[in-house]
Amino acid sequence: MKYITLWIKYIKIGLINAMEYRINFLLGGLFETCWVIMNLIYFNTIFSLTDSIGGWNKNQTLFLVFYCALIDNLFGFNFWGGITQIPELIRTGTLDHLLIKPINLRFQLSVKFINCSQIYNLLFDLCGLVYFSCKLNLFAGAPYKILLFALIVINSVFIIYNFYFIVFTICFWVIEASMLRKFSQDVFTIGNKPINIYPKMIQKFFTFILPIATAFSLSAQSIIKDINLLNIGKILLISFAFYIFSQLFFKLSISRYSSASS
Repeated sequence: MKYITLWIKYIKIGLINAMEYRINFLLGGLFETCWVIMNLIYFNTIFSLTDSIGGWNKNQTLFLVFYCALIDNLFGFNFWGGITQIPELIRTGTLDHLLIKPINLRFQLSVKFINCSQIYNLLFDLCGLVYFSCKLNLFAGAPYKILLFALIVINSVFIIYNFYFIVFTICFWVIEASMLRKFSQDVFTIGNKPINIYPKMIQKFFTFILPIATAFSLSAQSIIKDINLLNIGKILLISFAFYIFSQLFFKLSISRYSSASS
């Protein structure tokens, strides 16, 4: 309960900061909206030449575009501002101030800087998901699917968060962070396509080792196709295992940290 209260306070602080620079607040999420629009144009162009991509029809693929955007923006709203500060905190020794606070260090690193400019993008993504959900008739006559969808969305955000947290935790081992950011973004663009278009080895890698596809296409597929509780259980298990790995890696990495006073 303490951490939920803190999270809400961080959101309030984020809103206050955003209101001080209203133009930035209004335009801050413009890039992500343009990214979604470009992907819609891209896939609409492809589907003008074919009926399916890797077993995904047009409406299913466009649902995936908005699903990936929603996950990305939920992650960006809650975590991106915090974890991208990790390299600077390590380099300057400012991490010392967080280490002495009676709050879980990972929580502080993750949610300290809420990015409220993502609010408009989240509304845009939700509108797109509602539209294509209606076209696919996903939730008609089955309200429980909405609860499952919410669970899967939260789980997908959790996977993406753990992925990026691991990437920026590497900064405890290396100094240069720009290459890590570029690497993570390149991997992200690979993983947010229908996983079936890739060779089997690539599918397995992005499902079990670096579960970006698990967060995106496999999670969306579990809603788009017939809901299979076994598949949903597998997705949740992969997510949990990935979290355990990220936590162990973080503990190992933090042990290498030398404070500014040492």
